[in-house]
Amino acid sequence: MEISAPYSAATFRPIPNPDLGELRTTLVRFHLKNVLGKQFKISTVNLWATYHRTLAVNLDDYALEAVIARIDKDRQIAEITAGANSWDAAFLRGLGTSAPAIEHVRTRLLEFVGHA
Repeated sequence: MEISAPYSAATFRPIPNPDLGELRTTLVRFHLKNVLGKQFKISTVNLWATYHRTLAVNLDDYALEAVIARIDKDRQIAEITAGANSWDAAFLRGLGTSAPAIEHVRTRLLEFVGHA
């Protein structure tokens, strides 16, 4: 998933996992373009709006490195519990690859916990 600025009103674009291979990537692109609907958008917007609060529950250290490590851990948990193709796993993969998006989430986390 690609997360695009402005982050106060981010937009999300589902993209295939780069490890799929050419044939599966073609199939997944079709699925992402034609099957995902309103519930996907609602889920993604909700994750974006609340993820900083999840980090506040799970972290005692709000340093950038700790936030990045927790995003990766949450992605691993999402892949184990809901599957590598789950919406949560895709969201966390996308977040984990976007330094500006990570910094935005971390800023919201710091504001939420009163460290800003």
